[in-house]
Amino acid sequence: MNTLKVGTFIPNYKIKDLHLDSNVNRDTTVSNIEEKKDKLEENGWLMPIVVTPLGKVLEGQNRLEASISLNLKSIPVYIVDWVNDNDVDEVRDVIISLNNGNKAWTQWDYIKSYRANNKDYAAAYTNCIKYGETLSNGVVVAAMFGIGSANTRFKKGESTLKSREKYEYLLDTCKSLVTSYGKNQFPSQTLRTFVLWAGNKEFKLVNYIVNEMKTSVRNGMRVADGDLGLKAWLKEKEDTYASFSN
Repeated sequence: MNTLKVGTFIPNYKIKDLHLDSNVNRDTTVSNIEEKKDKLEENGWLMPIVVTPLGKVLEGQNRLEASISLNLKSIPVYIVDWVNDNDVDEVRDVIISLNNGNKAWTQWDYIKSYRANNKDYAAAYTNCIKYGETLSNGVVVAAMFGIGSANTRFKKGESTLKSREKYEYLLDTCKSLVTSYGKNQFPSQTLRTFVLWAGNKEFKLVNYIVNEMKTSVRNGMRVADGDLGLKAWLKEKEDTYASFSN
């Protein structure tokens, strides 16, 4: 029988000795913090926060923030003694493993966590911020990596960027469509389907499709409703393009 590693429980660990790593921990939110605060006040501590030997929080950052808002000075923690604080990859992998059992990680969470040691994810992080006012993170990821939100390799930090020329063109094009015609005409799902389709297509064909999209909107019609509807529309337009290009 294998012996599993067991950490150390400390019931009164000083909060001032705990810290979050902004490059690895997922973002906290006011709503989550308030929810955890209410649960702590109602039920007390049912589960300790999980930390590294040096007090880096691996799981429970919202409960930590809730504790601070309650003016607590110490809280119960479970120290995972075998995790190396100085190994960013190891710490990140443990955080992902622990937190995926809770609220599912978003694409932003993975990008934020992997960006420190992965230049492709760092580029995606930069563009998520750059285009954040007009495009969703899902559109940015689809354009840059050519993948959807459920991609397993992406969640492991193993995805690689498509051609920079192509993804910059797609992002600027999508931004222009939203800016010119609004998010009602070009919602995120429509743009994600479009950029995933366009990833391996030649520029002339993609330009033709973009112009067809604009023409449809100007004529008072939506490009297409739903993922399947848009795929059918794209196929029809692609066939039309092929017929006069040959």
